[in-house]
Amino acid sequence: MANNTFKLKISTLENGNPEEEFPEEKEGKRCKVDISSVNDTTLKGNVESIVLTLLKNDDNIINNLFSLSIKLNKSSNITSSTLNIPIDGENKYIYNINKEDSITKLYNVSQQNDIKLTHILIIGTATKNSNNFTFTANKSIFVTNTTEELTEQLTSEETPFKNLLTIEEFLNLRYIDYFSFDNEKFNELYKRI
Repeated sequence: MANNTFKLKISTLENGNPEEEFPEEKEGKRCKVDISSVNDTTLKGNVESIVLTLLKNDDNIINNLFSLSIKLNKSSNITSSTLNIPIDGENKYIYNINKEDSITKLYNVSQQNDIKLTHILIIGTATKNSNNFTFTANKSIFVTNTTEELTEQLTSEETPFKNLLTIEEFLNLRYIDYFSFDNEKFNELYKRI
């Protein structure tokens, strides 16, 4: 079983002060994460950016839902079969962002998958400690932008889609490259599905 809890650092300026504040209270608030925080994993040298986003604010701050949106370098060769990172949570899926009709499909992760990844979205909880935070993962979605031919490598689809992701997780996943929310547009899209 993977270790689902790990420590990361908020990105800092040259003077050592945090570049942005840890996201608290307002849903959709985000901060950049120091890329060197993942240097002891397979992701070392393969990450373009990492963003921590507050997805759902709960009355009990311990239950706040966060996401880590990890954008991989275009030159990285990270695939779902070679990824060796102990922070991926209990529930793991693959999402193909390439086609509009794939919007409702999540696929099971299989050791046989050899599909190049563009992003990794990790959902969980986060606890702040100065410029650091502890993240506990409970779900990971490995994002690909694969072509039609490679889609055959994906294993069986998980269903129903709405039972696997909350609306906030879905919106973060669907627009992962933008790290932003247009709630009205996204709610319409989610309800239509």
